[in-house]
Amino acid sequence: MVPTTQREAESCTRTIIVMHGFAVRLTGDEARRMSSFPGVTRVHEDRKFYLQMTRSPGFMGLDPHHGAWNETDFGDGVIIGLIDGGIWPESASFSDHGLGPVRSTWRGKCVDAADFNATLCNRKLVGARAFDVSQSASGMSYGTVPSPRDKDGHGTHVASTAAGAAVPDAGMFMFSRVERRGAWRPRRGSPCTTHAASRTARQRTSSRRWTPR
Repeated sequence: MVPTTQREAESCTRTIIVMHGFAVRLTGDEARRMSSFPGVTRVHEDRKFYLQMTRSPGFMGLDPHHGAWNETDFGDGVIIGLIDGGIWPESASFSDHGLGPVRSTWRGKCVDAADFNATLCNRKLVGARAFDVSQSASGMSYGTVPSPRDKDGHGTHVASTAAGAAVPDAGMFMFSRVERRGAWRPRRGSPCTTHAASRTARQRTSSRRWTPR
């Protein structure tokens, strides 16, 4: 609770894992006052950003013949947690063909929502949840159980780049055909890694060896 001369601002949510903080609705003057309080490191305004997606493997400097892919057995046994715009589980990038069981220490889960069935998760996509605290505070709540379903393709693109299944017909420069919508055709990611997606989405790696062309 943040006391002011006129009212008390109610906290929308609190964070303690990545950083200690909370979200609250304030006027510009109140935010400036809070930034000067003892113990307050910084005050950030919640802003809307637009997702972009072009040539991610090249941008990240991924090399199919040397580097992290080869040195880590293509991510075998790794679970990657992704916080993005959601995920399109039907994409072939998230097929669990050839994968072993999910490790017993995994505690994540998939949720049922209006357009997302928890059974869509598998041994590749091991978790999918959605969080809409910021949207609720802005008056733009889903109105039902928040869905981890990808709406614009960005979360799916990022997830498949990070830990997607191997692409059989990938061409030069590590790029393959994609469709600009929620479902993306498989790209060269980390085929041995598992995903867990939060929408804000998660995923896992495959236990199958893969040799890039």
